[in-house]
Amino acid sequence: MKLIYSALIALFLLTGCSIFENDDDVNVSFTRNELLVQNGTNSPVYIFAVDQSTAATIFWVPISSDENRVSANNSRSFDKESITGFEEGQPVIVYYWFDPEDEIFNFVLD
Repeated sequence: MKLIYSALIALFLLTGCSIFENDDDVNVSFTRNELLVQNGTNSPVYIFAVDQSTAATIFWVPISSDENRVSANNSRSFDKESITGFEEGQPVIVYYWFDPEDEIFNFVLD
């Protein structure tokens, strides 16, 4: 019984570690003048990018439209000037989601 209990705890801990990690194949980075979003999943992903200091002062709601969509297994560039509150050299938060009723993930780019 002790062995089964230990095995269940180990299984919970091993799977529990990945619950909070982003296992999705979505990556974001800055190029010279653009925000590059790479979507390596089989579902479209939607993004919202905002300057980190601006993020603390606004209320936003995830909207899924063609303007912020990155198709499945595709990449898309967004002009840096389209980032809400963008200032060169300041951290940017890139929020992304697959369905606005599901979890929203984020990256912070310096």
